[in-house]
Amino acid sequence: MSPAQDPHPDVIVVGAGAAGAAVAAMLGHRGVPTVLVDPRAAAPPDFRCEKLEGHQVTLADQAGLGPALRRVSTPAGALWIVRYGRVVERRAVPQLDFRYPDLVDAFRGEVGGSARLEVGKVVDLRTGPDRQEVELEDGRTLRSRLVVLATGLSRALPDHLGLRREVCSPGHSLCVGFDLESELPSGFPVPALTWYPDRPDARIAYLTLFPIAGRMRANLFLYRALQDPWLDALRADPLAALRPAMPDLERMLGPSRRVGAVRVRQSDLFDLVDLDRSGLVVVGDAAGTSCPAAGTGLDNVLTDAVRLCQEHLPRWLSTPGMGSEKIASFYADPVRRQCRERCRTLAFAVRRRALDQDLRARARRRLVFAGQLLRGGLRRGA
Repeated sequence: MSPAQDPHPDVIVVGAGAAGAAVAAMLGHRGVPTVLVDPRAAAPPDFRCEKLEGHQVTLADQAGLGPALRRVSTPAGALWIVRYGRVVERRAVPQLDFRYPDLVDAFRGEVGGSARLEVGKVVDLRTGPDRQEVELEDGRTLRSRLVVLATGLSRALPDHLGLRREVCSPGHSLCVGFDLESELPSGFPVPALTWYPDRPDARIAYLTLFPIAGRMRANLFLYRALQDPWLDALRADPLAALRPAMPDLERMLGPSRRVGAVRVRQSDLFDLVDLDRSGLVVVGDAAGTSCPAAGTGLDNVLTDAVRLCQEHLPRWLSTPGMGSEKIASFYADPVRRQCRERCRTLAFAVRRRALDQDLRARARRRLVFAGQLLRGGLRRGA
């Protein structure tokens, strides 16, 4: 029997979103017998992370997933930064833009070798220092040395297992997504755009626009309640609703029209605590969230996958047992902890910069504006 068909694999990964699929793909490439379990054979529609930049692309490459990511992405190439209605910087960026389900399916497509995808719904987990059992809704029981829980934002299994969630910032931010099509024969006159609002009282962090397959995708990050009436106006006509805070946006984009629905997602910042359990490791958003407004949507996911698969699991599997001391070493990993601390710090810093309206905050915005103008002028003159 080939490792991919081993009924008792070394690792069972529960949840085939970005984190789970990345872990299973990496383990399969490394020859670790792995089963990835998810209720769906393909990724469902979801509004999550839609671009990777710089170090995030490097992380995907370290995971061996860079080629798959590039196959489903549109490269932005260049980014314009706008403050107070002026383009203050034009910079080259290593940015990849995609639909989140396409990213997940690309990662799932890399699951092979000693790993396989098993379609089924997990209803129970039994873990211990030596062997783990995963019970499926159809009555089957899978057994392994380790279970990796990668269920994203779903609370069902963590709650069932008694994993405690600490929410440090409920309703921390909102992300709004919609598509635009240009009415110009030549398309949009801008490559990709990040626009900071003219008015701090708009409670907007920024609007970012980037190309995906012939359209311009818009992600708006803001700090309002889901019940705010302004969101109804935004859903009806996003560009009109944004006009007071970004009066020159439509002029810069040229004539365009919205295509499809306006999606809104609220983000809570939370962490699961007391995770040092034998036989079970929790990764990605299931372990704790980052704020998409900080641009760190997949930082935790990819860092967890790389550190677990390249640093910890090879050592764990080389000796008997899967006790809590092994699991604790993953959560104490300095690279992982630094990543999560940086993501959390940025989440509050971006919110603070968007909402603070005192004299110091206004002066800081003007200094940033002046600095970007200077850098932009230097780049044009180089």
